[in-house]
Amino acid sequence: SFVLWIVLMARPQSFAFIFTSDAELVDFTAKALRLYGAALVLMGVQVACQMTFVSIGNTKCSIIVAVVRKFVLLIPLIFIVPLFTADRTSGVYLAEPVADLIAVTFTAILFAVQFKKALRPLEKKNGRIVILCTRRVFKIFSSDFQQFAGAIYILFLRRKFL
Repeated sequence: SFVLWIVLMARPQSFAFIFTSDAELVDFTAKALRLYGAALVLMGVQVACQMTFVSIGNTKCSIIVAVVRKFVLLIPLIFIVPLFTADRTSGVYLAEPVADLIAVTFTAILFAVQFKKALRPLEKKNGRIVILCTRRVFKIFSSDFQQFAGAIYILFLRRKFL
């Protein structure tokens, strides 16, 4: 997604030319794509956190994060942001990266809190993670492969960053 974002920011006309050859429309679309896609680079964090919520069995948080981004934040911001911009059309496009930035911040905070809660059952008294057997980790989370992958992902993050 990072490479696609770089291409989108550097050459938005390339994407516009796929759909039209009208030079005026391509110019407008290039500006709109840059505004609309400004925070797309952050969406990797959002998606990774949502998938991890699902993998640790916390689908409620995953749904909350998705709803907050598109409904709680984006819809009101589509009406609010244009009030503070000279070009109201650009304000509508600018609402997306503003919503994304707020949503990623919310998601990261929620993830930090929920991540620690999810690790508690896996910790021994001395604070180390129980990695005795991957089969045991697999049973803790479920028999679903995605959840197993999420458990391994959590163990990796805990070992490397915490």
